[in-house]
Amino acid sequence: MLDIIALLASFTVIFALIFRKQNVGVSLLLGSLILGIFTIPPLELARTISEAVIDRATIELTAAVVLITFLGYSYQRTGMLEELTESLSGVLSDPRSLAAVVPALFGLLPTLGGALMSAPFVNTVGEDLGMSAERKTFVNLWYRHVIFFAYPMGTTLLTASFLTKVSVNDLIIYQLPVLFVSTFVGYWLGLRQIKAARKAVKSGKKSVISLAKSISPIALVLALSLVLKVTIPLAVAVGVVLLYIIARAGLGIARQVAGEARLHTMAVTVIGIMIYRHVIESSGIINKIAPAFHSARVPPIALLMLVPTLFGFILGTPMGAISVSVPVLSAITNLGGAQTSLLHACALLSYIWSPLHLCFTLTSDYFGASSAKVYRFLAPAVITTMIAAGAAIPLLYVALG
Repeated sequence: MLDIIALLASFTVIFALIFRKQNVGVSLLLGSLILGIFTIPPLELARTISEAVIDRATIELTAAVVLITFLGYSYQRTGMLEELTESLSGVLSDPRSLAAVVPALFGLLPTLGGALMSAPFVNTVGEDLGMSAERKTFVNLWYRHVIFFAYPMGTTLLTASFLTKVSVNDLIIYQLPVLFVSTFVGYWLGLRQIKAARKAVKSGKKSVISLAKSISPIALVLALSLVLKVTIPLAVAVGVVLLYIIARAGLGIARQVAGEARLHTMAVTVIGIMIYRHVIESSGIINKIAPAFHSARVPPIALLMLVPTLFGFILGTPMGAISVSVPVLSAITNLGGAQTSLLHACALLSYIWSPLHLCFTLTSDYFGASSAKVYRFLAPAVITTMIAAGAAIPLLYVALG
């Protein structure tokens, strides 16, 4: 009984701290200590924490997340992000496409509150198209995040992969149908009814060359990691070097980026996630909870959807939701590619419309939108995509044998 109370106390502390805008990693670390003190002998707890910190998976994931964050902020500081969006506007002729593609491009560079970076561009395009503040908020928020269903450098996807030891490629295969559905749903709800005249594309060749140059560091990272199987940290490091060479940026810019990007915060987040996982596993508490789920005869697919959905909405962070959900669900069902993909999809979707989601609050304020009216777009989009994930991923699992 004491174990269950300790686990509930751990969850409560994590929820309370994140609700008060504390760092996710610090919140998980304190939750780990509360759980560990009541369930693990002191020396074993210290050993568990130290093993979590020096674990190879922890080091690789921390390096990957820190370098990806550094790459994202470097794009902004060097001006390459502006060149990327400008060249894109010279290639695409339909303004509605721009309203969707630009936030998705910013999604390739995961940074805190990143939807606010694409908001000015969406606002300009949206004004020309006569879009309401709520519609602009939805389009910017939705397309900024749905790219993470199948983006190899998405920090949530990497976290799910490292925690379950399922390859990123396998997760992407299962989540491609979810990406397609979410893209279509975003268009149907946010852009379909908007009338837009196609504009003449000027300087098409020049724009294509500029687009190829500005996106080449990201393309190189993807090629190295997916095709040549180079580790994510090394691949991103090479991409960073290429970006600074193309932008002709020096160490001064790199130092500015390191200060602005709050890299230590990202590192603490990842370390906190991995420590929490190790402490839960070491405590053995999941083995005591699992029989309760089995006796309740709750279908595993329902738990795979409900648990991360609940944590994602309450915590307002997909990485936190995944880190808490994986240890719980791993004791109930095997977390292979399909199961982890469903877990990841539900955590991401519930996070998108969480009131604690920083991008949601920032972009709603930026556009002067009513959050309640934004939910008129978000609610059907999230629910429809989640139903599609619950149907498509198991079907694909059966089809792939």
